[in-house]
Amino acid sequence: MIAHVAFVDCTPEQAEEAARRIAAETSPVVRQREGFISSVLLVDRAREQVLMVTLWESEEARAATDVAWPKDQPGVFEQIGVRRREARIFEVLLRTARLD
Repeated sequence: MIAHVAFVDCTPEQAEEAARRIAAETSPVVRQREGFISSVLLVDRAREQVLMVTLWESEEARAATDVAWPKDQPGVFEQIGVRRREARIFEVLLRTARLD
């Protein structure tokens, strides 16, 4: 399993707008992608930083989503006027979740 982590500098208001757009526009599409596991958007309001973490079964599954995404369509963060500072891939060594 791998995690794609995007580091973004933005105001809390921009983070909230990004969360609304991701929930409405991006999440429904990404959830249907082969190999997608889950995602979470984290915000540090005091430092004006956001982490977008997406978990995938493999790097190949994550890369296939990049290829399938329209190149002329800006991402949610770009649509609201901010740019990702960095994006990195991490290997997931442990994942726990409460099962309800």
